[in-house]
Amino acid sequence: NWAVPLLFSSLFKLGDALGITSPMGRRVLVALPQFALHASMLAAVWRLTARRASAEAARWALWLVALFGPLVWFGGRTMSESFSGAFLVGGLERLDARDVKPAWWALGGALLGFAQVTRYGSAAAIVPAMAWLLVERRWKTFALASAGGLVVAGALGLFDLLTWGEWFHSLVHYVRFNVAS
Repeated sequence: NWAVPLLFSSLFKLGDALGITSPMGRRVLVALPQFALHASMLAAVWRLTARRASAEAARWALWLVALFGPLVWFGGRTMSESFSGAFLVGGLERLDARDVKPAWWALGGALLGFAQVTRYGSAAAIVPAMAWLLVERRWKTFALASAGGLVVAGALGLFDLLTWGEWFHSLVHYVRFNVAS
């Protein structure tokens, strides 16, 4: 779908308006949101590990993930895996939290929705995570996460309608080509 390319083109238009036209300046415009996304992913790693293990383990986990070779190598590249992985970690951490306001579970679902929109193959991680919520009988978490994900899915459907002229065009054609063929 056109979500990420249009986001980047919007950043480049903003750069043009601000007089940032050099290749390095444009690269910084793209890198700053990516850096913020990956920093939020590392914060999610910290929260999840501190909640599940300890603050000491969270310190180790933070550095182990931050210095993980593929993350360092690919993290700053404008590839769907970079975005989707960060959204996945953030969303899964939000769904794991039990002593939070219910809105966090909806946010977790929305983050999983963004992971799905940026890389359709992320369904391989999202579907089992949502199924696990049902196995754990976390009905409210499942419902709110589903609602958050459905908001993002609806936005994707509308976006495809506006860009391709058909509801969920990119998802349907992804499934046809990568799954059904």
